[in-house]
Amino acid sequence: MNPQFSTSILAIALLLGVAFATLADAHYAVPFSYNGELNGTKHWGKLSPSFQACESGNHQSPVNIITSQALLNKTLEPLYLNYSGAADATIINSGSVIGVRS
Repeated sequence: MNPQFSTSILAIALLLGVAFATLADAHYAVPFSYNGELNGTKHWGKLSPSFQACESGNHQSPVNIITSQALLNKTLEPLYLNYSGAADATIINSGSVIGVRS
């Protein structure tokens, strides 16, 4: 394969990687709140085009779990974590969201 062509492909791939990483960070940059008239939960769908699902009702967050009304299912087995190996990851704290990017 032509070395110049390979270098061009690598450069394009790196630029696309940076562009997609920037788009992912933009999601965390939108200021929101869990209450309030401007950016509370009732307004999340209008805060960003990527939050449209909040407006349509297909994805709801946060989920209001009322512990006094929750029922224990004694037939469920305990959850076990099974890590298959080490992985690079970065913990992100935007002030309102904590996430892990791998």
